Amino acid sequence: VERGRGAWWPWLAYGLIAALGLYVHFFVALVVAAHGLWLLVTRQVPGWRGIAAGGIPLLLAAAPIPLIIVQFGGEQEWIPPLTLSQAAGAITDLAGGLPLLLALTALGVVAVVARPRDPVIWLLVGCIVIPIVGAAAISVVKPMFVGRYLIIVLPFVAVLAACALVALPKAWMRGAAAVAVAGLLLLALPSAYADTHQQDWRAAGPWMASRVQAGDRLIAGNGQRSINYYLRKAGTEEVPRITTAGDALAEASAGRVWLVMTQSAASSSLRERLAAGFDEIEEHDFGDHLTVVLLEPRDASAPPG
Repeated sequence: VERGRGAWWPWLAYGLIAALGLYVHFFVALVVAAHGLWLLVTRQVPGWRGIAAGGIPLLLAAAPIPLIIVQFGGEQEWIPPLTLSQAAGAITDLAGGLPLLLALTALGVVAVVARPRDPVIWLLVGCIVIPIVGAAAISVVKPMFVGRYLIIVLPFVAVLAACALVALPKAWMRGAAAVAVAGLLLLALPSAYADTHQQDWRAAGPWMASRVQAGDRLIAGNGQRSINYYLRKAGTEEVPRITTAGDALAEASAGRVWLVMTQSAASSSLRERLAAGFDEIEEHDFGDHLTVVLLEPRDASAPPG
């Protein structure tokens, strides 16, 4: 960085790469913020030519972001509000599980303790911490805290862990730590490549959209955000009105009811309760833990005479 402070072309290269990164992942902006903060703290801010060379591509890339948020911001409505347990779960998933999270955190501490005056170590720490804190701050207004959205920090986690391994004083320590991390990574592979379609919302949305009628109602529990998102993505103009089992039974004659059951939200008792006033006319499984059932008021489905 020191050699490039007086030149503008390294900053142009940085600006172009960062601009391309924004088109790949909006959260790259949080990494850029970490870089900017590091430059301020270490007093390595470039001259005006460097700022212009790096800043203009970034500004051009960031200009459409407000329009994109306005147009597509609703597509993240499935993300629940931020809670401490949700944040902890997202970070654990991002790390590849609790054992890996603890191991990587320990290596991060080792790197900081071994090289406390190395600005590069603090740059890596900032590129990990600032995006996570920034995503949490954004989620106070608009929930966006999802483990896979924070994947941008993983390269910095890997480099920081490598710095910690190199900093260990004994060869046997470095070898043992490397083997332990490699073992934990291997153990995390099955969960990383596990079947992600146990709840195939992507297929459930179009299937429902082709059958939804005006006046339909919906009982979805904690699957409400997901099914509404994929219904809108399928282009349907009719989105079922949210209701409860009690209201649906009290107004059974008002029309059909869609029951979306997930492993965590649905229970056989709810289905049995609705059977008091409705008949099941169609059912489809979307993976092992997602079932969509269409129910019709019993009077409407009964044969004449």
